Amino acid sequence: MKYYIDSKKYRIKPGQKYIRLIGWCFDEQGKEIKFTAKADEKEKEVDFKALPRPDVREQFARKYEAPRNSGFSIRVYFDENEDVPDEFILYAETEREKKKVIRLRRKDILAIKDDSSISYNVDGIAVVNRQCIISGWVNSLNGLESIKYSVHTADGKKVDDAKIKSVKRTDVVEANLVNEDALMCGFSAVFKCEPDSTYLFCFTDGSNQVDIDCKIKKIIRRNAINHRKKQAVRIIKAVNYRNVRDLLSYVKNHGLKGFKGYIQSRLQGVEFYEEWYKHYRPDEEELEKQREMKFATSPLFSILVPTYKTPEKLLREMIDSVVNQTYSNWELCIADASENEKDVKPIVEEYQKTDSRIKYKLLEQNLSIPENTNGALNMANGEFVALLDHDDTLEPHALFEMVKAINENPDIDAIYTDEDKLTFDGERHLFPYFKPDFN
Repeated sequence: MKYYIDSKKYRIKPGQKYIRLIGWCFDEQGKEIKFTAKADEKEKEVDFKALPRPDVREQFARKYEAPRNSGFSIRVYFDENEDVPDEFILYAETEREKKKVIRLRRKDILAIKDDSSISYNVDGIAVVNRQCIISGWVNSLNGLESIKYSVHTADGKKVDDAKIKSVKRTDVVEANLVNEDALMCGFSAVFKCEPDSTYLFCFTDGSNQVDIDCKIKKIIRRNAINHRKKQAVRIIKAVNYRNVRDLLSYVKNHGLKGFKGYIQSRLQGVEFYEEWYKHYRPDEEELEKQREMKFATSPLFSILVPTYKTPEKLLREMIDSVVNQTYSNWELCIADASENEKDVKPIVEEYQKTDSRIKYKLLEQNLSIPENTNGALNMANGEFVALLDHDDTLEPHALFEMVKAINENPDIDAIYTDEDKLTFDGERHLFPYFKPDFN
């Protein structure tokens, strides 16, 4: 049997007193597990809730097939007048064995006592591009509406440009950490920071206040260590034809020494990039608002895609990413150099049945990428053209941001964007390429 306790707390609030344990547990042979608890040798009822833990499945994938819901949130309740026990034990047992998952003495329980009106968790603190990013969740016995956030420097000066937004946290509700009426308990905060400075991220409900200490230099160092441990696995998952081709090209142009420097810069430059990405990526509510927005200027975008024997999965992902744009005035111009009509055409025609904005042309021969792209350009009627590779995808708000920039700057002739790479399963973003303003 494998198990681990991620967090433990002795929670006291009006009308309730309980020990809460969050962690994971599974049997290597797939046997069903039952949890029991004792406080001072007295049996206690266990309130158990299973949780999905994909990280555990990934961690043990080579040796065991951990169940999807190997995680748990357990509460063991005590009567209001019941004293802190001298000993508390949680057991996990199968038909073949019984394990003592955790044992807490009285002093251990008192050390994790929490009778504050505020409950919270900080999921992560990161620094990316001189911006500090903090994510987590917070709830209050006084209600979510009572919580106020702020960021201060070490000398007490308020950071006025801090951006803090509420986030839906279904996972926290499912873990039985908050009730359903606190679904929006999540937070994501971003503020500009200096490497040698210290900041305080604060939240209060009027009764209590929590101050999260943010020593920027220490955060950068800690993130870098954690990031390097995970990056090797991410690089392996990112292996696909396009990425291997790009890296081989880099080695050819810059040599092994240059390639080593490139990898080192990647390892150092994208600490907690996922946190930055999650903060700035619009949620479904924001995307819906974008779909309804009307602009004074709504140019037609012609998206040019040269294809050549594109694998079906990548082709569909590319087309879907265009179809799902929140800005709708576009046309997709696909110039196919596959030399036959069996590779790409049937899939494109499937999409054309429901979307007239998709255009297709089979080229007579496969030329260079620029010449194949010109074949797509010949179909274009847009005021702006956008270049997209056949194995690329667009974020759903990509064209929206471009149109927004055009309306803010009517004299724009060209627009360029940041980019990053996806693992082949599309689950993780890594190797971001942030393109700075022109000097």
